[in-house]
Amino acid sequence: MILPPREVRLKDGRICILRSAQAEDAPFMLDLMKSTAEETHFLMRYPEECVMTLKEEEAFVKAAAESENRLMVLPFVKDVLIGSCMLVINSHIKTRHRASFGLAVLKEYWGLGVGVALIDTVAQAAQARGVQLLELEVIQGNVRAQRLYERMGFRTVGEHPNAIRLKDGTLLTENLMAMDLTVKPER
Repeated sequence: MILPPREVRLKDGRICILRSAQAEDAPFMLDLMKSTAEETHFLMRYPEECVMTLKEEEAFVKAAAESENRLMVLPFVKDVLIGSCMLVINSHIKTRHRASFGLAVLKEYWGLGVGVALIDTVAQAAQARGVQLLELEVIQGNVRAQRLYERMGFRTVGEHPNAIRLKDGTLLTENLMAMDLTVKPER
C-alpha cells in the first residue's frame, strides 16, 4: 500500500513529512531500528537482534509497497528519518475488519506529535480499507505510550501476562489495546 506524502507541523514548529517507505530508505531504516531498540526496552527487539541485511530490508519495503494489506509510514524532519510505523490489515474473512500496527520514534522526537500524526495516518488508511478495529500491544510500564494511545481513543481490551522477558529475567505483561474506528474518539 502506498501513502501520498503528508506534511505535519510538529509542536516545536518543525515540518515533518510522512510518506510510504521506499527501497532507498532501507539503510536508514536499519539504523533507525537499532537506534530505537537502544533507546528503550519497550520495543520487541534488543539492538543485537536487529540483524536484517540491506537486501532483506529492501525486499521487506518492496513487499509492503506492493501489498494491499500493509502500509509502512516513515516520518522525516529535514530529510532525516525519525521513526517508523507499520500497519498490517488482516486478510482472512473472519478478521479482515481488524488491523494491527506498531510504531517507533527516536527519543529526541518524543512529545512533539510524531506519534499522533503516525496513528492518525494509519487509522485513516485502515478506515479507508474498511477496517473497524485497530489494535496494538503495549509492554507493561510503557506509561507514556499507553497514555498517548488512550488519548487517541484506544482502550485496554486484554493482556498477556508474562509475555515479555527481559535479559535480567524480569517478566512483563503485554497489554492489548484497541480502537473502534467506527466511533469518533473525543480528544
